[in-house]
Amino acid sequence: MASFSSGDGQEDQVLVEEKSFVRALVLNRPKQLNALSYDMISRLLELFLVYEKDSNVKLVILKVHCFIQSIFFYDC
Repeated sequence: MASFSSGDGQEDQVLVEEKSFVRALVLNRPKQLNALSYDMISRLLELFLVYEKDSNVKLVILKVHCFIQSIFFYDC
């Protein structure tokens, strides 16, 4: 999948991967554990509205970049 971002810090929080009719929106704020910010929600809404009108987009996937910093073991 090709990955696109605008270079703007706000839009870099949501990366877009495109492949044929699929758009994958990747949340990219690992230091904040991908907690949604106002800017992220605004960008997601903007993208959803664009894709709703685009007949070439058939599937939108929401993904997160995550980095495991701590591993917890639970005894069940």
